[in-house]
Amino acid sequence: MSTKHYSAWADLGVLAAILLGATLVAVVCMAIVTVAVPNLERGPLTFFSYTVQFVLAVLGGIVWLRLRGGVRLRLGMSWADAPMILIGLVLATAAGIVIEPLINLMPAHYLEQLNELIGRGGWAVLMTVVAAPILEEIFFRGLVLGTLAQRWGARWAVLASAALFGLIHAPILPQMVNAFMMALVMGYMYVATRSLIPVIIIHAINNGLAYMTMVITGTQGTDTREMIGNDTVRHHLLDRLRRKRRDTRRLSRTHGQKSAH
Repeated sequence: MSTKHYSAWADLGVLAAILLGATLVAVVCMAIVTVAVPNLERGPLTFFSYTVQFVLAVLGGIVWLRLRGGVRLRLGMSWADAPMILIGLVLATAAGIVIEPLINLMPAHYLEQLNELIGRGGWAVLMTVVAAPILEEIFFRGLVLGTLAQRWGARWAVLASAALFGLIHAPILPQMVNAFMMALVMGYMYVATRSLIPVIIIHAINNGLAYMTMVITGTQGTDTREMIGNDTVRHHLLDRLRRKRRDTRRLSRTHGQKSAH
């Protein structure tokens, strides 16, 4: 079936509807399991519900795109992509610094909701560090961004997929803002590397650091200051970044003057 019969808006709408449908199915499955096994702990129950939601979303998205002749998932990776992982982590840290003032203005009870939702222990690690990076990157970057980029170009595709990624983290407002910013970074890295593997790794490391912060401090760190530890270290990091930028500009001017001579 030719792709010309479908607009980017149609693809986005169908993929969003598939995600919504998968979410509703996951909620129903979670309710059934809760009734059938009333003593089941929250960890495996949350992991089960999440896995059902995104496995169905990924499979539904793949089926839709195959029916209309859509994009293919890019899973290859070369050694040249390895430095991009480090760059992605730096960009994720920078994004956290940018949104930090906004996050700090939001009520603290949102973080309590997030702590309760994620929980602790092996099931939480399996969900946030393994399942989420793989399934979410396949759906949001591989399917949504990859499809929209064919029609809208990379810039608007990254923005649209990031907006959808932020919405799926509702109603916890700090997490929505944080997810949107992280999705911008992941989208840029996916466009730059043309592979899902680097963004999955970046996503996994970012979630792992956030989970470690939650376990160590007893709170869910949604901003860079909490993940770094304190304002002194944070300001030192910012100062080093500014100095590095000045040194780079100075070196560029020096090379320019030598070239002129």
